[in-house]
Amino acid sequence: MSPTDEFRVLDPQTAVRRGGQEVRSTVYAPGRLLVQGLPGEDLDARIGRLGEVLGDGRARVAPPGKEGGRLLPLLREAGPEVRELAARLWVSEVDLELADRGRADSPPDAWEAVQQVRDLDPELGRAIGLSHLLRISAASGDWGAHPYWGTHPYWGTHPYWGTHGSPAAEYGVPGRGGRTPASWLGGDPAERAGEVGRAPVVAVPDTGLGPHPWFDGSPRVIRAATFLGLPIGGADHDLDTAANYDRDGLLLPCSGHGTFIAGLIRQGCPEATILPVPVVHPSGFVPEIELYQALVLLLLRHVTGQVTGDPSLLVDVLSISLGYYHETPDDDGTTNFLRDLLDEYGRAGILVVAAAGNDGTEEPMLPAGFAGQVRPADPARLPLVSVGALNPGGRTTAFFSNTGPWVSCQRVGAALVSTVPVTFQGAGQASVESTSASGALRGTMDLDDFTGGFAVWSGTSFAAPALAGALAARLVTAGKTRTVSPVEMVDRGWDALAAELTWKRP
Repeated sequence: MSPTDEFRVLDPQTAVRRGGQEVRSTVYAPGRLLVQGLPGEDLDARIGRLGEVLGDGRARVAPPGKEGGRLLPLLREAGPEVRELAARLWVSEVDLELADRGRADSPPDAWEAVQQVRDLDPELGRAIGLSHLLRISAASGDWGAHPYWGTHPYWGTHPYWGTHGSPAAEYGVPGRGGRTPASWLGGDPAERAGEVGRAPVVAVPDTGLGPHPWFDGSPRVIRAATFLGLPIGGADHDLDTAANYDRDGLLLPCSGHGTFIAGLIRQGCPEATILPVPVVHPSGFVPEIELYQALVLLLLRHVTGQVTGDPSLLVDVLSISLGYYHETPDDDGTTNFLRDLLDEYGRAGILVVAAAGNDGTEEPMLPAGFAGQVRPADPARLPLVSVGALNPGGRTTAFFSNTGPWVSCQRVGAALVSTVPVTFQGAGQASVESTSASGALRGTMDLDDFTGGFAVWSGTSFAAPALAGALAARLVTAGKTRTVSPVEMVDRGWDALAAELTWKRP
């Protein structure tokens, strides 16, 4: 089943509104809701109350999946700080169903349910939300006229140039910044890494980390991370070559995306350890609940390391290259679970970097857009940093990059060279291949043969890890990565932001 199954676009023209509420387009699961709380605790009471509020005889709230139920008994092994954090942050996905399956009514819609609950029970309304679809790349064409999702790497199955298409589409053309095989002569940067007391760990929630000489068997990679035995993330698609081709044998749009990001971080900070969190399908999509729960488990693992004094469980930087557009970004009466979670990352001393998106708009794309939300300054929390993309010369903003006052900074994000899985070779062929009289095989480039292990690619997806690597390098230079307490990690995080971005701590 595709990750995009059973999602729909919220149409602002027809969407149910409360009063003069401004509603914008988003992509969401119409038959599912996110509800805050652990099973057996607050979640059960909220599901019961949801059923009462929606009690029009049409809607029924089905219980959530098993992940939260598996977590609850395991938390007995954790300290009180970790249990309290899990109870506060955990979110489950519940199904909305027809109370009477024999009725001819249409199934209940999650957006209408959210609006009804927030009208009748505002407190409960702050504990629920839509289940969004996040994306790291735009497919060929749009869903309707408004592609409301994150479009971070730029590529294209349709090469628009000349007088046809948007100028931003040029970045999808091989040779103009689109995903294209490339060569690298510089060797593995980790071979020149300096000695550090503890290597900074950069976590990357993405498609995974595929086979490549830089990472195979490397001590600077943490694969298959777990929390209390629960896997953090799902299948590593970059490792599963067969999962990366469409029915015609061509590579999917975001195949190798996570591996490309890992290579950029390695270039920026050879000493860094990469912790892949596989959550994104190579088509570029991830349901919000899958990303969210993986990030909660990663944070609980990190906080456990701080509580127990185990530095092997720490994360120093989180690099996010995906996102979505929220339906009511300016509504202070709603809760955004992802924002609250990333705030906790900042309080735990983890630097969070997020790509601004590739729609060429000033509309804030989340989570990067959280950087522009006006909130009281908090010196005890590291702020989220949103990153737009520059062209290679560093003089102009890339035409595709989102911009606006919510974008914290920019880094080069067009025509970058980095790593891709050496197992990727699509069904496309070189335009010409021939054998010379001497028997030599000659040909033009095969544009989906990535067995050389390197590629050129463009997008704010890649500007963000460029900054993440630079911040990790600042941590190495400061030489203070051994300590594990939240206070000390927040201190050194602010020092890194000051050194790299000249930001001042409030």
